[in-house]
Amino acid sequence: MKSNVKVKATAACDTECSLLNDVTVTETTIRLQFNNSSTRMNARMSATFQNGSTVGDSGNNSISGLYPGLQYIIHFNNTIEACCKYIFTKPGPVHSIHAENITNTTLNLSWKNDDINASNYTYRIDIDGLGDLRNKSSNKWSVPISNLQPGMSYRFKIYPQVDGGKTEGNPSEAVVYTKPNPVSSIHANNPNSTSIILTWNRDTKEISLRTKPSPVYDIKAENITNASLDLTWKNNDTNSSNYTYRISIDGPGRSDNITSNTTYVSISDLEPGTSYKFEIYAQVDGNQIEGDPNEINVYTKPSPVYDIKAEKITNTSLDLTWNNNDTNSSNYTYRIYIDGPGGFNKTSNTTHVSISDLEPGTSYKFEIYAQVDGNQTEGDPQRIKVHTRPSPVYDIEFENVTTTTLDIKFKCLYKAQSSL
Repeated sequence: MKSNVKVKATAACDTECSLLNDVTVTETTIRLQFNNSSTRMNARMSATFQNGSTVGDSGNNSISGLYPGLQYIIHFNNTIEACCKYIFTKPGPVHSIHAENITNTTLNLSWKNDDINASNYTYRIDIDGLGDLRNKSSNKWSVPISNLQPGMSYRFKIYPQVDGGKTEGNPSEAVVYTKPNPVSSIHANNPNSTSIILTWNRDTKEISLRTKPSPVYDIKAENITNASLDLTWKNNDTNSSNYTYRISIDGPGRSDNITSNTTYVSISDLEPGTSYKFEIYAQVDGNQIEGDPNEINVYTKPSPVYDIKAEKITNTSLDLTWNNNDTNSSNYTYRIYIDGPGGFNKTSNTTHVSISDLEPGTSYKFEIYAQVDGNQTEGDPQRIKVHTRPSPVYDIEFENVTTTTLDIKFKCLYKAQSSL
């Protein structure tokens, strides 16, 4: 019997949870990882605001439909303990970034954030220019930036933060050029009726620049499992032996980057049966110069089904049931291969299928494959062997009856039963 959740109308967390191993948050979802299966058993979660009002209740390990950048009290209850935990959702990204009052060395950045808790956010601003990597912080929707180089391109990434900077949202960015320094000592030379040559002076400064790397191509996903995969790609630039590569991973509950100094990378800790977008950026000059990305969308394999059972077995039919606990399993279909006389396939969009037109008294092997992405991605199978029931005999006759013996004769419908 499942345990019940009772949410106290209180702004305090009385008992901190000891059995919760890891927490994954997005802007609207909180998901808990359990230390072991016994913690998961009969577990329920609920979320409350600081004022004690309930905002979510779940019988699995995640609660969705939350507000960005707010602190929630997550109440956890199973057969082992009842406890709670303070957790912030991620702030939502900023938008409408504007650069104003641009000079040759300074500018002002402003932005907007529509979250209901945005007035309590701070903001980290990453400043990325040629030879200039630094960050600033602001508790307002604007910040002045100084000590810039004239006529240079700068990328500004703005990250919303809450809980003293411990919880950070996804960045938004803007690319801005500072103004060049004005020229001086303008001279007109060799004027004639149709042309004039202008010369002027400017500050002399030696600068070394690199062009952007070309985008990668021929991206392939290989060795795909339910939790990992390998990516390979190509780049034929003359200088590609000096490139590194940034791989951006974007999927449910995950948005991060990994790097590689070869045209190959292994990626793990993925969710089964889930779509991920991988963007690959070629980099050079100590990662200061980054090319345009190319991308690939890949589904991980669904996890194998388990706990297969055969029920309602007759001489020509039976029902199969099974389980699959992947987070995305509600979007799975299943292919069932029937291995026996006249082998064939069936499909089901539930964890149940009825199979008919079988031979009586015959051994069949059933292989069940979980599928996703319109059946384009298929997981590894699990199997079960089942015998159908023999058909009843008929035309029973008694012959050579004596006081102590008799012979019994009967007929069978199928060759498979001829030995009965």
